[in-house]
Amino acid sequence: MKFIHILNALHFDRRKQRFASLAFKNSTGGGLSVIYQECILAQNQTPCQHIERYYPPPTSSQPPIFWACDEAILPSGYTTEQQTTASGDICHYNILGVSDRAARDLLLQQSLAEFQICENDIPRPPLFGRG
Repeated sequence: MKFIHILNALHFDRRKQRFASLAFKNSTGGGLSVIYQECILAQNQTPCQHIERYYPPPTSSQPPIFWACDEAILPSGYTTEQQTTASGDICHYNILGVSDRAARDLLLQQSLAEFQICENDIPRPPLFGRG
């Protein structure tokens, strides 16, 4: 399964050219907050449309930025738990059993090309550090 994790541009360190570790860590009282891509597609939405509908700023940036990856990258022993958000997102899940350190390491291993930014409801690679 593929999941999407929303990233906020406020957590991008231009000097280091990467997202800060707090961009992918366990939420208070929960796990790693993700959205299952198959669920989004089943609702006939793009990830961009879904994020804009259920996760407006300050949760997401404007335009939204996200990381889509396969759950195969997660360390063994994790579980998932569906949790409908206060905004009504039924595609939201918490990934439990992954430490903040392991989550940070996963994020830091990604190249900037792995992240996507929304432009007119269409995802494209971001242009971090340019201009």
